[in-house]
Amino acid sequence: MRVKRYRRVHYVHPAARAKKASTEGKQAFAIAAISFIVMAAFFSYINFNNSIPSSNTSSYKRGSMAKVNHRSNKKAVASNSKSTKSSSLPVSSFNAGVAIKVPTTVPTLPPPAWLKLPLYADLDNDAVQYANANPTATGSDLIKTEGEVPSSMWFGDWTPDVESAVSSYVIAAAQAQAVPVITLYDIPLRDCSGGYSSGGASSYSAYQSWIQSVADGIGRHTSVVVLEPDALADLDCLAASDQSNRLAALASAVTTLKLSTDATVYIDAGNPDWQTAATMASRLNNANIAMADGFSLNVSNYQSTGSNQLYGNEISRLVGGKHFIIDTSRNGNDDFNAANWCNAPSAALGSRPTVNTGDYLNDALLWIKVPWESDGTCNGGPAAGSDNWPFAISLAENAE
Repeated sequence: MRVKRYRRVHYVHPAARAKKASTEGKQAFAIAAISFIVMAAFFSYINFNNSIPSSNTSSYKRGSMAKVNHRSNKKAVASNSKSTKSSSLPVSSFNAGVAIKVPTTVPTLPPPAWLKLPLYADLDNDAVQYANANPTATGSDLIKTEGEVPSSMWFGDWTPDVESAVSSYVIAAAQAQAVPVITLYDIPLRDCSGGYSSGGASSYSAYQSWIQSVADGIGRHTSVVVLEPDALADLDCLAASDQSNRLAALASAVTTLKLSTDATVYIDAGNPDWQTAATMASRLNNANIAMADGFSLNVSNYQSTGSNQLYGNEISRLVGGKHFIIDTSRNGNDDFNAANWCNAPSAALGSRPTVNTGDYLNDALLWIKVPWESDGTCNGGPAAGSDNWPFAISLAENAE
């Protein structure tokens, strides 16, 4: 509302009036200039705030730059966990020691809730039983120590009643207020390239029924599922029709597990030495990674945590920012040899399971492969999946 101001009218000399007008003009200019500066500062502040990404940068607390130490994987992991202030974004390049910002088109997905729970260790496993039954045997103490570390429970065509077996396992974990890690290994034409673990469901329809039984066993219990190690990385050894069938089966399995359970599902994605990141990302996309929670790396392999983190970050950029887990059960020596992957004599136990990975996208380091179980009848080992106590002792001794 405009307010009328009334002034008393009196005579003012023209010279005085001119001087007063000049003074008032200067004052008006000064006031206008100050107002302009204040408004400019205000809008500058608003624009600055709007330029800040809407995601909470504090959510990158674990996303420090992954340091690669090919001589000592354990040192690399420890170093990463202390460097969270050096960078707010995960590494997404194969250039070791260079932190690359993730493009803004890649979403920042939150860490899964299961990371807040302890991992379940089933102490009724073969290693603990062997050590208790043979306390004076060579390496018995080393074998028992391995058995006390949380590791994944595998289910496949050797499991007679998979729904009951899975249910018993997840219920035991729930009673212990811990999260179980379950590995599903029953895809048809399994291990078509290696052969030591060949087998799987008799058909793709049988596989879908088997997956539904697994889902019924899990129910609404918190759990981590590693879906079909090597199934995507090993796709090349299948005929074209079987490749399509496998991708469809994995995609359907993801849908079943996500709709019927509260499990966090990671589709296996091989390791850095098998397929390129682009190839693996394409296969993950066709296997319904969009509905899954992430992918797993290095299962039953020996490659360093650092190289897997770099590989995982590269894949993640191509699959919508999905997170990943790494199997560190046997990668302690970081001396992978593609020609000697089966029960590798120089292998060593790797980092113990932890969620303190130093990499925001890397949810956890886990013992997915049961370290005392054989890869197959190679390097003096028994059949795949059988207890291999000499190898278990060697893994522990090589890690010392």
